[in-house]
This record gives sequence, structure tokens and C-alpha cells, in this order.
Amino acid sequence: YVNTDLLNLIQMKLSKIICTIGPSSSDESTLKKMINAGMDVARLNFSHGTHQSHEEVFKRIRNIDSRIAIAIDISGPKIRLGKLEHSYVLERDQQVILTTDDVVGTKDRLPVNYPSLIKEVKQDSFVYINDGFVKLKVIQKENNNLICKIIYGGYVSSRKGVNVPEANLSMRVPTEKDITDIKKACELGADYLFISFVRSSTDLVKVRKIISTCSDRTIGLVSKIEQLTVDPSGTKGALAKAIYTMPDSLFIYQKAVWLASQELGYQVQLESVRPYHTSTVHYGCG
Repeated sequence: YVNTDLLNLIQMKLSKIICTIGPSSSDESTLKKMINAGMDVARLNFSHGTHQSHEEVFKRIRNIDSRIAIAIDISGPKIRLGKLEHSYVLERDQQVILTTDDVVGTKDRLPVNYPSLIKEVKQDSFVYINDGFVKLKVIQKENNNLICKIIYGGYVSSRKGVNVPEANLSMRVPTEKDITDIKKACELGADYLFISFVRSSTDLVKVRKIISTCSDRTIGLVSKIEQLTVDPSGTKGALAKAIYTMPDSLFIYQKAVWLASQELGYQVQLESVRPYHTSTVHYGCG
């Protein structure tokens, strides 16, 4: 007697390979090689590129192998630097100003595209730029400026991402750009939506409502946890900051949770990220 259900489970590949498709990997030859090498999901990052360019890649993947799942990654409420005169290297222990004024940035004064930044960021908070490679500490707030000390220096240029994990920012998912991107994902027939900076089940409900207006298909939602939020008591307990403060209903509205190791890794000790993964699996699976 052979238990076919058990045999199928043993043979099932439980870990999936998700590949981000960029300009250097979007041609037909490279895509075929990636599929043959084991790609399960092709990720198209709508933070970059145009709808037209993404549509061309989407159709190319479908034509090569319709079994490959395609995920659309929407950018969410991402804070970014504005336009800078040049690229710069910020030096440790120096000062730099983050401003919400509409100016072209210099090495000493970096514009940010989020008008409420000054009001919502507290003194002594940490600000991360360029995926955490640059770390600043807010030492003073003045008019439209945050005066910061450079803790970790590094490279900055126009449109680099800015993250303030300790701030309770008012901007939420979905943004106007997200709504446009979600509708495009529905039009293309995407299998999954990767949603950045999800904080509550309310964010996912809003996304579901948008999908219901433009598609009859079921699109799997994947929440990307990219920053740790302070728990209600104001303390900075480990996983309580991110997962345990989420309502149970959050797990009802989505197919998966994506813990962004790189982003979390500069907010806690890198070796602490793995326990976050394990605890999330235990919590989400009950």
C-alpha cells in the first residue's frame, strides 16, 4: 500500500524561488534560463520602470511558460530623497540637514518628499537612507528641517529611499500610485500582489476592495514587513514591535507574510532577524 497523499507531500517543493526581473534579466533567453534553473515566481517591481515596460515583460513570461506565477510589487508609502545636484558620500560624525523644502539637494542639505516628516519624527530618532547603508540621528528640529548627526556614513543620490522605523507615520497603504498599479496588475492578470509597509488588516481590506472593482480573479496578497513598529506600551520589545502587535485578522486577508531581512537587519541586530522569521511562522499558523 502506498499513501499517495503522503508521497505527494514529500515530493512537493515547499520552498519557492522568487526572482526579481530587471532590465538585465528581462530578455527571452535569460528568462528561459531562469525558469529552467528553478524560478517559481517572477517579481516585477513597480517602484521602477513604466507600466508599458512591465506589461511587455509580463506577456513575455506568460508566453514562455504560463505555469510561472507572476507577482507585482507595489511601492507603498515610500519616503525618498528629492533631486540632488550630484551623488555624495556622507562622512561619519558630520552633520547633515533633511528638509521638506522644495530645493535641489547638496551634500549638507538633503530634500525629502514627505511634507509631514518634521512633525512626525521625534528628536533622537534614527533615520536610514539607501537601504540602511546610511544612518542618521535627529539631534534638532527647526522649521522645515531635521538637523542630523551622521552615525554611519555612505553613498546618497537622488531618489534614494528613506526609512524612519521609530516614527508613527500618517501615510498609509494604498497611495494614489498604488491604486493605479493595483488596477494595472488586475488588467494584466497578476497572480500575487506584494504590498509594502503593511501595518494592519485595514490596509489589506482597502487593497481587496480595489481589486474587487477591476477583477473577478483571486489575486493573492503578500504583506511585506519592512519596519518594526513600537508596541502600544511604547517599549521596543523584540518581535512584539512587528508581528505580535498585528491583529489576528491580518493573517486572514493574505496568502503570505514577507519579512524583509535587509530592512529589518538594520533596525535590529542582523542575527536577530532569523528568530523573527520563526516566530512569525508559529504565530501565523496558530
